[in-house]
Amino acid sequence: MKSITGLNSKNKIVRNIVKFSIFLISKFSKIIVVSESSKNKIISINKKSNYIYIMPNGFSGEYLQKFKLNTKGDKKNLIYFGKRQNYYDWNNLYEILKNNPNINMHIFGFTEKKYFSNINFYGPFDHESLISEMNNIANPILIIHPDDSDIAKSGSPMKLFEYAYLNLPIIIGDSLKNTCGDFEEFIFYESGSREYLELAINDVINNYDYYLNNSRNLRSKVEIKYSWKKIVEIWLESKH
Repeated sequence: MKSITGLNSKNKIVRNIVKFSIFLISKFSKIIVVSESSKNKIISINKKSNYIYIMPNGFSGEYLQKFKLNTKGDKKNLIYFGKRQNYYDWNNLYEILKNNPNINMHIFGFTEKKYFSNINFYGPFDHESLISEMNNIANPILIIHPDDSDIAKSGSPMKLFEYAYLNLPIIIGDSLKNTCGDFEEFIFYESGSREYLELAINDVINNYDYYLNNSRNLRSKVEIKYSWKKIVEIWLESKH
């Protein structure tokens, strides 16, 4: 159900139309959503909703299998790859990087005019170029930094599967906690808090070996529970 994102429109008329359409659809139809947050949002609009089934997007990570962990040297490196989502907390992240020149950041997917010596923008990428560049980055730490908005909470878990497939430490805002399912290996911080984001970053940097070892089974979790085959199998076995 994609229309739920319209609830975040700046146009009040659009929001009301979307809310009414969700009410009608949930009253008379069975619904499939990709996250617990989306389900809760629908129920908040219509407490007598018809059957709502949570089916996360299935994942196939073959294109990530060429990633090879680089542990040369002691320097740790933060990595983000993906679109520049407006509901991610870029201002706090950039402020942390500005105030901590010893923290290195690599961003794949877009470029911005941020003139910090410790931040590297690689621009748009394809899978091959992404993995090629990441293989050259030592001691990588992945970061997903959503804000605390409803749109952030109701997002697809696909990015989480993609990151988890690499078996690396992952720092992630807790607004995605319901979406994360059973990935207790993720390192959560309070979304929207620059202080707690900075604490989480420094904690993982200072205890890298511990968090790296703790993340070694993430890929197997994705393959066992969140492949398309498994997702569809669970759905067919459910009472839908």
